[in-house]
Amino acid sequence: MEVSLTECARKKMEEQGITFREQLLQRFRMLGGRLELARIIGLPLPEKDYVKLVINPRNDVIHRADFANRGLANQVISAVKELLKLFSPCIHEDIMVNNGQ
Repeated sequence: MEVSLTECARKKMEEQGITFREQLLQRFRMLGGRLELARIIGLPLPEKDYVKLVINPRNDVIHRADFANRGLANQVISAVKELLKLFSPCIHEDIMVNNGQ
């Protein structure tokens, strides 16, 4: 998700003629920052609370070893799949094929 947002933000900023792209990417370098940057530059994100849906559960696992239950894990996966389908269809397709869907 972060890689996909980064690449789409880079392309969008280039299209907009923003010359300080790398500085912006550095300033908004965490996943939450990437989402904020995406909204600022006008990437068409679905109106969802990705902090609640993805970032907080991810941080709980990484920083506190608090592993999600199946329902929460499926919520995160669904939210990430939706963004990948929107911004990185090739990656989304690879995931779907590799999971037999």
